[in-house]
Amino acid sequence: MARTYHTAAVLTALLLFFAIFVCGSCREAAAYESSIVSIRVNTENKGDFIVYLDRDGDFWVKEDHLSTAGIINHGGVKQRINSETFVSLKSIKGLKFSLDEQNHALDIEASPQLLRLNALDFSRRRDRTAVYQEDKSAFLNYGISLSGDKENDIRHGLTTELGARIGKTLFLSNFTQSPSSGFLRHMSNLSYENPENLLSLVAGDAYASSGASGSTVNMGGLSFFKNYDLNPYYAKQPSLDYKGYVTLPSDVEIYLNDVLIRQEKLSPGRFELNS
Repeated sequence: MARTYHTAAVLTALLLFFAIFVCGSCREAAAYESSIVSIRVNTENKGDFIVYLDRDGDFWVKEDHLSTAGIINHGGVKQRINSETFVSLKSIKGLKFSLDEQNHALDIEASPQLLRLNALDFSRRRDRTAVYQEDKSAFLNYGISLSGDKENDIRHGLTTELGARIGKTLFLSNFTQSPSSGFLRHMSNLSYENPENLLSLVAGDAYASSGASGSTVNMGGLSFFKNYDLNPYYAKQPSLDYKGYVTLPSDVEIYLNDVLIRQEKLSPGRFELNS
């Protein structure tokens, strides 16, 4: 008899727990009406999402879906619905919404501060597919010039450049020959280049410069310096940045010296045009 009473008590407790759980789920389901709508943020279509409408006319959107739609740092009230986190649209400051029943779409008007930043970088990037040859090689460049006057006095000149490379080491020497000055050696040096760190080590003749507004002098010896010419994509001076915001989807056209260099589409929100 006692065993039968114990079994009945356990069954009663299980039924009571199940009833409480089901009733709680029923109350939660009754408090919200789910629907699949297209979300448009500042007239830009972000896709179809599941939303909940409560009895007060407030829409609740899943937090991850808000981020997907570009709405961040909203600070809205959150609520757990069916074990997922949803955000109240009414609680977000700077945001308005309305339901387009005909097109089954939820139109959201958000201030730029709530929307994700659009950042465009215009700086020239180094081509990662570029190959820096380090094979053994040699070359000879030359130029011959002839000139004359009314007396048919023909003069000639010869200019040569001799070079040889082994790996990152380059030997380079320049010569000229003319009737007036004879054979002359000009710049001759042995250089080692480090393109990764933009460094050069030169033994022999080299030009020493004090900058764009200074002077240049030809010196001999050992030189160790930063050589920005090893990377033509390196920006040696600060470039222009421009910031702003757009409230609607927009197109931006960038002109450099009256030449169109880039076209981009901007989503509503803040934007930065860098470099």
